[in-house]
Amino acid sequence: MILSSKDTQFKLAEDGQIFWQKEVSNPLPGVRIGHVTKGDALTLPKAEIDISDETGEAKEDVRVFVQGWLDRHIKTVLTPLFKLKESETVPENPKALLEKLFTALGILPREDLQSLISTFDEEQRKALRGFKIRMGPLLVFLPELNKPAAVRLRALLLTLWQGKDLPAQVPTDGIVSFSIEDRDIDKDYYRSIGYPVYGPRAIRVDMLDRVVCAVYDAAKEGQFQAQHQMAEWLGSNIADLYKVLEAMAAGMPVISTTI
Repeated sequence: MILSSKDTQFKLAEDGQIFWQKEVSNPLPGVRIGHVTKGDALTLPKAEIDISDETGEAKEDVRVFVQGWLDRHIKTVLTPLFKLKESETVPENPKALLEKLFTALGILPREDLQSLISTFDEEQRKALRGFKIRMGPLLVFLPELNKPAAVRLRALLLTLWQGKDLPAQVPTDGIVSFSIEDRDIDKDYYRSIGYPVYGPRAIRVDMLDRVVCAVYDAAKEGQFQAQHQMAEWLGSNIADLYKVLEAMAAGMPVISTTI
């Protein structure tokens, strides 16, 4: 089997299968040639070749070729995450933050990083600006990873790394939040793919951060009041908004609720 070097001819499906399409312009997935398996690191899955007409050295050549594509594909979709590894000139403490954030797929509770953040001087903070990290009141995250393709790929990688069956559980593309009531879910998993859980909803981290900041801006004498606009931002009803804000307030001890 002769494979072209054009990366657009390959596709990684949500169930971990790898397809090859001879004609780049053809919208159909093409021929299934392999699948991904757990690798030595979360972001380094292995490509396995399943085609039966290749054996020995020829099959290994195909595997190496496809592995190269898979590695490039992951680094392209998750470019903001892999940029965190470009930290040779970053001071020690900010570099430690970048390493922790990379390991966590680009999102962590601020309280997990606060001991590092509190040591940063202005020069160290300046060294981090090029990485486009959002240090929000509740979460530290990479906003550019909120794109649907990055959410789906993080979900696939994490599910594979945890030894669970594919396809991964993943929110509808672009959805702002969704109810988790009556569902047995892994909250750490949803946070890692960009949808942290507060109260009865999993909320896309950028919109959650918007609500948190609005809460701080609207607070008076350490108290805030729920606003209908916040429910619109979350795509939720008012009852859920109250529960979300109460859960958020537990992580914001300087502000109390009056809802």
